[in-house]
Amino acid sequence: INPLLKELLGQRIFKVIKTDEAVENLKATVDEAEHFFEEHQYHFDKSQFVTEPPFEGLLGNHPAVKRINDFIKLVSKARFAPCLISGDQGSGKKLCASLIHRANELRDDKIFIKNCEKATTNDLLGDLFGVDDDSGIYGPVHRGLLEVYAGGTVVLENIEKIPPDVQDKLLLYLEDKAFRPLGSNRIIESNTRIIALCEH
Repeated sequence: INPLLKELLGQRIFKVIKTDEAVENLKATVDEAEHFFEEHQYHFDKSQFVTEPPFEGLLGNHPAVKRINDFIKLVSKARFAPCLISGDQGSGKKLCASLIHRANELRDDKIFIKNCEKATTNDLLGDLFGVDDDSGIYGPVHRGLLEVYAGGTVVLENIEKIPPDVQDKLLLYLEDKAFRPLGSNRIIESNTRIIALCEH
């Protein structure tokens, strides 16, 4: 190796050379390095370095923890795909849902956790899809979670407790990524990710 280049590499990286271009461009790169070394000018091209954001997963080396982290990485790559997380009470389902959300570099204010256990059919329909009806039959007029958290994540805890009517409308949303608020013919498109949590 050229002594000058060796000294240069000992101080800092001059340039990243792709393997397939090394043979063809190595001499030109060495000559360029010598020139800049003499002039005390170093060029740093940040575009050469492409790094992924650090992954925040569960801590631990147990195979089960590694499998969960692999699952979180896999699901987070499918940006808007819904997913179901099942497990015993207190097993960390909400934490996993939050990690999936964060793995997409989304802000913490773009995730909402809704417990479906004791909610009535009308309450859930209104909360999820919103109300556009002034009659008061469905409650006060408001935007639903799927509209408010568009581009983010809505976590449905105890999904197994959702009434059939809500399940039907939720399935239609998952198929079409569009819905109508209660009492309205207005169609709203939304790319909100649904993460459902259920106990075994």
